[in-house]
Amino acid sequence: MIKLISSTVSALMCLVTIGAAQNIPIEVDTIYGDLTLSTASNSQHRILTFRKDKDSIDYTGLNYSFGLSAKSTKNLSAEIHTIKQLWDKALPIIRTDLKSLSIGYPYEYADVLKNYINAFNQSTEWNDYVRKYGKRLNPKLMNHVMLTGNVYKPFDSLLHRYGYRIVGYSTEKHGFISPKDLKNNGFKGNEIIQVPFMVWINVEKINTP
Repeated sequence: MIKLISSTVSALMCLVTIGAAQNIPIEVDTIYGDLTLSTASNSQHRILTFRKDKDSIDYTGLNYSFGLSAKSTKNLSAEIHTIKQLWDKALPIIRTDLKSLSIGYPYEYADVLKNYINAFNQSTEWNDYVRKYGKRLNPKLMNHVMLTGNVYKPFDSLLHRYGYRIVGYSTEKHGFISPKDLKNNGFKGNEIIQVPFMVWINVEKINTP
């Protein structure tokens, strides 16, 4: 069943209720130009929002978030199917030229955090830096290691499906992974690994022949 309050995506607000896989309804709202697709089941709320400038046709930003009860999954790989469902519903509605995406920082997903730690442990550049400077923040180098280590691998694979690839990161609020969290993830606990608590993923379209 589809309920349309507005006939176009540029309208102030529209509401669409669509039966998705596993009988989970998807609601699509358009408010002040942003397109929000959401699903809720057993109090687990997941929201995918596409953003654009007021006078633009193309949507250049994407944000994915989920409620506290949904965090029981703790793995980005477990969210990929839902992100795909929500994104697929947006395909016939909007045109995208994505530049910046936000789906959460490494600590929000167990699999991403483990990928993240492994990437830094295996980075010659990071290990050389730590030997020389110790526990000193270096956001530029951190962002480089995040990119070369493909720490958001499950999401990167999904992006390729829609014709995008990750080309960099913008980050804020930096710190270091605690010894306790390192040990909980199977590491020694004495590793020095910088981590961001705000992450924007920079993407570009994949050139096709």
